[in-house]
Amino acid sequence: MVKGTIEERTSVDEIISKTNGGWDIFKYYSPVNVGKTMHVPWRKDVSRSFGVFCKNGVYFWKDLAQEQAGSSIHFVSKLFNISYTDAIEKIKWDFNIGQGKNINTSPVQIVWNKPEEDAEYRHIAFTPCPFDEKHAAYWNAYHLSEDYLKKWDVYRIKTLSINRKRVFLPEETLNFAYYHSPSKCVKILRIGGEKTFKWKNNVSGDVLWFKEKLEECNKLVISKSVKDSLCLSLFGINTVAVQSESISCIDKNAEWFQNLSCPIFVNMGTDKQGKGVSNAITKKYKWKHYNTPDSLLPEVNDVAEWCKTDIKALEEHLKLKKVL
Repeated sequence: MVKGTIEERTSVDEIISKTNGGWDIFKYYSPVNVGKTMHVPWRKDVSRSFGVFCKNGVYFWKDLAQEQAGSSIHFVSKLFNISYTDAIEKIKWDFNIGQGKNINTSPVQIVWNKPEEDAEYRHIAFTPCPFDEKHAAYWNAYHLSEDYLKKWDVYRIKTLSINRKRVFLPEETLNFAYYHSPSKCVKILRIGGEKTFKWKNNVSGDVLWFKEKLEECNKLVISKSVKDSLCLSLFGINTVAVQSESISCIDKNAEWFQNLSCPIFVNMGTDKQGKGVSNAITKKYKWKHYNTPDSLLPEVNDVAEWCKTDIKALEEHLKLKKVL
């Protein structure tokens, strides 16, 4: 009895630690957002009473109407109407943690409405304009010119509107738009000013940036960010960037990746979270991973920062790891 209890506890701890405190579990199975009230997924409710919150680095759900709460594992149990033990096995299988069992459950149709706070970002429009000195300097530090960025649909913003309302852009801020042409959606990057407005976007979480730009592909690198992919492209490397840094984005594009029939490298960053996501993906799909050296931490955590600080060293390392 004691032995069984210890083994289950270890399994739960491992699941939580390898899914960013359970956050990846919530995001994998549902469109949740921390701190935003939503409809309960397993019952009909008139008003939104469901939410996800974080406590001491671990994520939990709470149903305010029925005064119920639980962990990410309890969430999967209720969502799929399976036992707690089967929920553990399902998560382990889906996230490739340990052995796990393929728990056969019917796909869940998520019908939640987006929180009202999200509605304002459904329509984003911008007017591009030429780089000035400070906007150019930001990207030049990464060896990326304005003309090069335009080929990848990265622009400086002159005017911006969200939900058809004009957004004031302070003069001291740097404002850029990543335009995803297939979906006609936009990701806004604002540097400086309020921290709450660094990123705004209406891009789907399963989008692969630059997928449409690939022609022939003998190797592919999956990056955690547009900036990392842009830096890798300087070396002629075929690359896509995930919109969502989780295994669910990969899963939703799995068929496309498999049809490439070429070596694939996963590049999600060298910090603890990045390595965790990389390990889960490479273990599940039998791909390779590429990380910048641990010895460069904490100053250099990804390709973009290394490109900025020492592009020659980055090039040599890419060759050493047979990415280039």
